[in-house]
Amino acid sequence: MATRPERSGTHRHRRPQRRRGAGWAPPVLALACLVLVAVSGQRAFAALHFATAHKEIESMPSERRVSEAHLEAVEADLQRALALWPGHPRFLDYRAQLATIRAEQIGVVGSERTDLLTRAADDYRRSLSGRPLWPYSWAKLLSVKDKLGELDSEFNEAMHQAAETGPWEPGVQMHVLDSGLRHWNRLGGTERDLVRTTVAQALEVQPRNVFAMVRNHGRPDLVCGANAEYAHIKRWCERVTEMPANGVY
Repeated sequence: MATRPERSGTHRHRRPQRRRGAGWAPPVLALACLVLVAVSGQRAFAALHFATAHKEIESMPSERRVSEAHLEAVEADLQRALALWPGHPRFLDYRAQLATIRAEQIGVVGSERTDLLTRAADDYRRSLSGRPLWPYSWAKLLSVKDKLGELDSEFNEAMHQAAETGPWEPGVQMHVLDSGLRHWNRLGGTERDLVRTTVAQALEVQPRNVFAMVRNHGRPDLVCGANAEYAHIKRWCERVTEMPANGVY
């Protein structure tokens, strides 16, 4: 008896099984997108508040007369920016700058001034924890420590870090020289060498500012001597000091 041939198409195909959890993928992705959009929008608003504060701080006069209402408005913008984007290093840096400006206003003395400078130092530290190689934050922390009269290990660290991370930055050079020359007699040998190095570097970038700085601090000897082979330095030294004929101070 002949066997019946198998009919094609009689094999039953198994229905593919849906993977567990696959139904959750679209909602999760949608939620993630919403979160990203919300965070992006939040940070955009933070940046707008910061931009307003940044512009105002950069344009504040150097004569230390800024109205209290103006200062409060700028601080409010910075606080909003930090509320929307907590811990942003640049926002913290500018809040520290604003606190320093407030501390230098006429009539701000005693504990009020100390509290403002202490707040500034705290914000610079927090800023540097997120941006440790930014020389201007180190330089400004150094300046605040100087204003507080805190010549401690952190003062020395700020001086070294500022000089090492921004050796050719004019503003950094001036902060290092101002604090270093003011407290020259209390500096250790390593810090004095650092100030001498900064003097030599700054003379190449901004000789007029260096001349004014060392003259104001009564230390023209840090410029006149080995550095006086340059004609413009030698001429200045001859005007402000009585240099011996051999050119050694």
